[in-house]
Amino acid sequence: LTPLELLKEIQSIELKAGRKKSNNKKYMPRSLDIDILVFGNLIIHSHLLEIPHPGIQERKFVLKPWNDISPDFLVPDYSAKVSDLLNNISDSSEIRRVLIFDKERMI
Repeated sequence: LTPLELLKEIQSIELKAGRKKSNNKKYMPRSLDIDILVFGNLIIHSHLLEIPHPGIQERKFVLKPWNDISPDFLVPDYSAKVSDLLNNISDSSEIRRVLIFDKERMI
């Protein structure tokens, strides 16, 4: 898939999950919100899509789990690794790890 094809698929999934489109409020409560953070090393700045996602460096809830799996990933257009972005973030919100256990596999 191209980035725009992926975006269309994501929007379709969000609509099927009950997301309502709104032109009035950019940030409003929603049951499902799927963002494309990066797409390889591509940099896209268009009215339809921004890659990398413009809010990456401000969102601890994005950077913390990403850092857990790929701290050395160099985020295009930021010229910084995920770990560096996380270390320099001003977001002081608490991030809690949630683990889901399969009760049937537990001893």
